Amino acid sequence: NAYLNSSCGSNQLYVEAWPNNNVSEGLGYGMIITAYMAGYDPNAQNLFDKLYNFYKAHPSNINPKLMAWNQDNCTSVNGVDSASDGDIDIAYGLLLAHAQWGSAGAIDYLTEAENIINAIMADDVNHETWSVKLGDWSSPGSYYYYSTRPSDFIIDHFRAFECAVSDPNWTNVINTCYNLVDIMQTNHSPVAKLIPDFIKNVNTTPVPANANFLEGPYDGDYYYNSCRVPWRLGTDYLLSGDTRAKDALDAMTNWLKSTTNNNVNNLSNGYLLNGTAIYSWNDPAYLAPWAVAAMTGSAHQTWLNDLYNSVKNTSFSSMGYYENSIKMICMIVLSGNYWSPTCTPPPPPPTAAFTATPTSGFAPLTVSFDATASSDPNGSTLTYAWDFGDGNSGNGVTVNHTYTTFGTFTATLTVTNNNGASDTETATITVQNPNPIPPTISITAPTDGSVHSLGNIALEADASDTDGNVVSVDFSVDGNTLSASNTSGNLWTTNWNADTPGTYTITATATDNEGLTSNASVVITVEAPPCTNVTNHWISNLGSTSAVVNWDAIYGAKKYKVRYRELGGSWTPITVNASQTNVLLTGLSAETTYQYQIKVKCPSGWTTWNTKTNFTTPANDVFGTFTVTSDWGTGYCAEITLTNNGTSAINGWTLDFDLIASITSLWNGTWSSNGSNNYTVNDAGWNANIPAGGSVTFGFCADYSGTLMPPYNAFLNGMSIDINSSLPIPPTIAITAPNNGDSFPENSVITLTADASDPNGTVSSVDFDVNGTIYPAVNVSGNTWEATYTAATPGNDIITAIATDNDGNTASDVISITITSSGGSSVSGHFHVTSNWGTGYCANVTITNNGSSAINGWTLIFDLNANITSLWNGTWTNNGSNNYTVNDAGWNANIPAGGSRTFGFCASYSGTITPPTNATLNGMPISFTATYNMIGNPGQTNQAVPHYLSENLTIQPNITNDETTIRYTLNEDSQVRLVLLNST
Repeated sequence: NAYLNSSCGSNQLYVEAWPNNNVSEGLGYGMIITAYMAGYDPNAQNLFDKLYNFYKAHPSNINPKLMAWNQDNCTSVNGVDSASDGDIDIAYGLLLAHAQWGSAGAIDYLTEAENIINAIMADDVNHETWSVKLGDWSSPGSYYYYSTRPSDFIIDHFRAFECAVSDPNWTNVINTCYNLVDIMQTNHSPVAKLIPDFIKNVNTTPVPANANFLEGPYDGDYYYNSCRVPWRLGTDYLLSGDTRAKDALDAMTNWLKSTTNNNVNNLSNGYLLNGTAIYSWNDPAYLAPWAVAAMTGSAHQTWLNDLYNSVKNTSFSSMGYYENSIKMICMIVLSGNYWSPTCTPPPPPPTAAFTATPTSGFAPLTVSFDATASSDPNGSTLTYAWDFGDGNSGNGVTVNHTYTTFGTFTATLTVTNNNGASDTETATITVQNPNPIPPTISITAPTDGSVHSLGNIALEADASDTDGNVVSVDFSVDGNTLSASNTSGNLWTTNWNADTPGTYTITATATDNEGLTSNASVVITVEAPPCTNVTNHWISNLGSTSAVVNWDAIYGAKKYKVRYRELGGSWTPITVNASQTNVLLTGLSAETTYQYQIKVKCPSGWTTWNTKTNFTTPANDVFGTFTVTSDWGTGYCAEITLTNNGTSAINGWTLDFDLIASITSLWNGTWSSNGSNNYTVNDAGWNANIPAGGSVTFGFCADYSGTLMPPYNAFLNGMSIDINSSLPIPPTIAITAPNNGDSFPENSVITLTADASDPNGTVSSVDFDVNGTIYPAVNVSGNTWEATYTAATPGNDIITAIATDNDGNTASDVISITITSSGGSSVSGHFHVTSNWGTGYCANVTITNNGSSAINGWTLIFDLNANITSLWNGTWTNNGSNNYTVNDAGWNANIPAGGSRTFGFCASYSGTITPPTNATLNGMPISFTATYNMIGNPGQTNQAVPHYLSENLTIQPNITNDETTIRYTLNEDSQVRLVLLNST
């Protein structure tokens, strides 16, 4: 009774861990000890009930069947949530109480035990991994959710729980516990076979916790939590004979005997997992559990005797509550007085089984139900209750039921035996409509003929079914199928991201429960917005030495240019490709005002600069330091220290950064890879606070190849920070002229320019590589470098700009341009209509190479005021807005100098037939001449197609008349030259 405190009321007791303070762990010890001592102490039940009353008076706020883990002066403190080990021992104590005193008295021990056992399974067990959680507070998504405490592997209790509540999931928990013990001994303590205080990552690769994970620097070692593991595994072996416990304990005991030379006085209170002793002294918290571990076999008898004598002879007054509680329970085990409460499993329930014939058909449908296959293992008489799923019910072993309405119904049989135990079985009955009616659907948005801008377009349809229900609505747009959601009533909605201008047919398809479908369609036009200057822009990740300029993308932009300066200073320009909509500004000064402007390169050229925008950098409050601790050529380990130079604390931190390496492990934080070598590191909880003037450090190991680079583009809680290091960061470069895809005549002198900068040094040189020839560039101003070369040969020139910084690191950017023949147009085209039927025509297109070298592979892009329906001698793509791309067919890819290639197509049209316009071949402009053939029908008047070029009109002989009429429709002031030729 030394630790029992009654200060919270005459009907309550708690185990005083330290003055006026209780922990649920200690209350659990007290309940187990008093229950085991019932045959020795006639007052044991009275003491147990008062401990129970204290447990009931302090429920967890998360699951009130569990106990709040800590009380001070009779009030729950420090979270008001549970600790798993306390809950587990309290539940086991209640099972012992039921075995000792029965449950017919003032407290129904068995029911209370069942309640807390089920609560433990619900909230103290991780159902993804079947591991024991640290408490009910460890919820999905939290840092500790996939962590466990091996001293909570109280496996003999779990076996008793499974028997008490008939829950087979406790076997899953037991197997997980033993699996984790094996992983720790095999992979992390292969010599000493010790178990750490905490294990993390139990859902992936379980490892010992890092220092200060939850309680202190030895969280990943064999310390004051895991000192209980030998006792907990030992009692399971003694009661169940599970050899997994014996194997683990024998391995640990053999090492202990070896490392101490069989002298228990050489044992330490705590070890690192490699076997290094933490202290040079010991006490019963360690010795008593090791004594239980030595009970696995006679080979350890001498060792067991020595441990027993050492524990027995340790004075009670020299130890505290924790040591003496462990000693007491272990002495109950060592003396042979430890036993498990037994239970009688309830009789198995009956089994429901039946047949339904038929299970589908047209209404009215009569189904015969037969439950003679149902059974009861106890031989009890069964009652049979039927729920046919349509609002009707029945009784009996066999029964017939007629379904008069159509639909899908679940028929349920419930069988019940004399003990009230029951079981159910179900079957699905499908009743079809003999005269199904398809659904109806109409598109309510967008409307037919409407015009929209690029971006998200809401698709809405009204769909209903008179004899059933609509089960799905799908929209088909541009070859893509989008599933809609039934948002309310008959309304089905989804969204389509229109990212390309053109004319689109949108089709909505409704499907009903009988598989019938109906469609509706609309045609809409999507227009591209004009290419204009940037209007929406902003600063993000503002730090003392850097900032990010962001802007909304401009449709049709080829490049963006940003320039910035200290207020009143010189501008620094940065040019980026159209795919990039932000720029990192580096090398800024703290507490300084800067300006920036943006302009856009549109197809028609550069816009003017937009309005100047000011921003001011904050004080230099936070910075990082990157230190490599080891490097083995293909990988390294390093530490990052975050220092807070500000005047207020940082409460919680998240660090985002880029790293040219693949992180494999990290400590003192949690981390995630965001792809493209970008990482996010969050605080570990215990190190979330960085006080003013203080710092925190986390470390990681990573794989790499090439040059070891420090982190860069770093942001702490969204604010850009510098990470100092003696290691270099590579430069950046972007080609600003010419543009990718530009064309130039041969022998042109082409000026090459690029913007190049280096975040932690200077750019020492820039070279342009043109098809393998190097052209050194000159730094003409700021970040701008320039070189020239003569484009002597028609074809494609691949231009690579390479920047080298003062540390020897490089970066590059690549574009491709087209060089055309200078002897007039290097290519020409001819468009020849071979047949025309008023609403459609077929034509041949001939491409001629007028240059002095062969064209190897060709792509023709053009506009055509017609809709191509088929094409031969090539492959084609409709780009929308009557723009087409035709590629060679492979076999006709080569057009020799002076040679030509022909492809053909058929198209539908209205109005006038005209040849392709706005055409380019491999990026080179190409124009088309045209001829039109029309085969006349003898005896009929034939109308030529209006056009603006020459036309060849071939007329078949008229065998029924002496003349043939040719009629032309002419525009006012048109000029016509008619030449008649006799084809014979």
